[in-house]
Amino acid sequence: MKGLGTRETNLSNVWIGKDAFKREKIIKAYKKCFPERDLIKDIKKETSGDYETILCALATPIWEYKATYLHDAMNGVGTKEKALIDVLAYSTNIELRRIKEEYARVFSGQPVLPKGDKPKEGTVAPQPEHNNANQLEIDIRKDTSHNFEKCLIELCRATRNEKTAVDPAAAAHDADMIYKKGEGRFGTNDKFFIQLMTTRSREHLAAVSDAYKAKHGHDLITAIKKETSGYYKKLLVALCTTHAEYFAHRLHDAIDRLGTDDSALIFSVVSHDPAQREAIDAKYLELFKKPLPQAVKDDTSGDYGRLCYALMTGDLITKK
Repeated sequence: MKGLGTRETNLSNVWIGKDAFKREKIIKAYKKCFPERDLIKDIKKETSGDYETILCALATPIWEYKATYLHDAMNGVGTKEKALIDVLAYSTNIELRRIKEEYARVFSGQPVLPKGDKPKEGTVAPQPEHNNANQLEIDIRKDTSHNFEKCLIELCRATRNEKTAVDPAAAAHDADMIYKKGEGRFGTNDKFFIQLMTTRSREHLAAVSDAYKAKHGHDLITAIKKETSGYYKKLLVALCTTHAEYFAHRLHDAIDRLGTDDSALIFSVVSHDPAQREAIDAKYLELFKKPLPQAVKDDTSGDYGRLCYALMTGDLITKK
């Protein structure tokens, strides 16, 4: 970036084939070599548009980036509920704690406004009630509501069972209880659904789904869709959907539309490690009969499109 003009190819290739750990080493090395400069500010001076956005995402430590993604989803008029699901439904307990710590560190002094509110001209935006690790939960309560809010808050507690081993008897018991609290009665017991779905492992819920289907003729996701609605339904479905399948559909929705959802695309490209990306690519090909990198390439353009494609394939960009 030094001197007249920006060498976009070189600037892009710095990040190709680098996971979050290696990217953070680059960020620290830049600060050590140029202590008087700021990498993000330098990128913003030299680039623009979606290309600037994805470079800034790559140049941000991963936990801070995910915290920022959550904050952006809630800040201002309207909420990007799917972005909240992207992070909170698919982070491990340890990851959630790191994200909460970064959220509190970066945004405790910058609370989101209640949904639809804007500070009046000449006034100061309201200050947060607490300057602590609960800032994320505080902002979620301000910007979401009802069962969707309750489910998100429970996920923020980071207490989900992460054991991969499954007890068939326990899975069968949960399947029976889900029927009794849902389809088997008038009115769904949402408190039970939220407690169960936010504390059981994804592997356990898969076994519950199998037991439910064996007894009632359809799986757990079908039952959830019958008994719930809105983003609450989407969140519960995400909690019993594999990471690869969820993001394959999320990316397809992001690019198979009038106007790309670049925020969702950038999040997926930047936040997933190579193993996750490989699984998503395989599931996307299975579901939509087209290689995901090619689908993204067809829907993007310029330096931004070239960088997205290169990050997904691991191939360095050749000079234009």
